[in-house]
Amino acid sequence: MDDQGKPGPIELALVGTGHAHLIALRQVSVEVIAPVGLNLGGDLESHVVELGLAGRVLVALGDLDVYFEASTALLPDSSTQALLVGASWRVR
Repeated sequence: MDDQGKPGPIELALVGTGHAHLIALRQVSVEVIAPVGLNLGGDLESHVVELGLAGRVLVALGDLDVYFEASTALLPDSSTQALLVGASWRVR
């Protein structure tokens, strides 16, 4: 509620993420990720569908996992892209 006792903006959205994972070699795997959002009603968003796409490559080097990910938004506009590089050390 706002300071005048009126209800604030409301949004009804469904969000999901689809993954397809392929192990290409013993130390290399590839993943495709597709986040989807449906804005079914409300006051906050002017678009109905949000759709993105990302690709990730994971390389295992001993106890070190190195990954590369590139992603883009497809809907409502395609002006958002990202490139992510990271590493994770596995303790045994």
